[in-house]
Amino acid sequence: MVQTSVTPLFRDTRSDWVRLHTLTLLRWLAIGGQVLAIVIGQTVLSLHLPVTACLAAVGLSVALNLVIEYSFPRNQRLTEAQGLTLLTFDLAQLTLLLFLTGGLTNPFALLILVPVTISASVLELRSTATIGLLGILLVSALI
Repeated sequence: MVQTSVTPLFRDTRSDWVRLHTLTLLRWLAIGGQVLAIVIGQTVLSLHLPVTACLAAVGLSVALNLVIEYSFPRNQRLTEAQGLTLLTFDLAQLTLLLFLTGGLTNPFALLILVPVTISASVLELRSTATIGLLGILLVSALI
């Protein structure tokens, strides 16, 4: 019988699972949804949103995606640190949008769980715990 030692906080088995293009594609979907929500909220629902600030926050994601698409190959796999950095950006950008559009009373506040869920799927436990803790801190700041 072979004895294996598992150290879930420091294992390398999940590194390089996710391609940069996959996270970029997910971010493009999020950008589309965010712009659509801003436009519908402003025009159809007549909400008084800081449209310029909201679009600037979405523009940060657009800029990041454009830089990534023109600077890196489409098939590049992310290291643990790169995945953590990108998901941290996504979490911070979404928190900024929630701050600008009503905080936790915004029905889209549940989307704050998306970067944490993606992290749980593709990153190590330590990185997922970091993203989860950051999510808790950012949500607490929105209260």
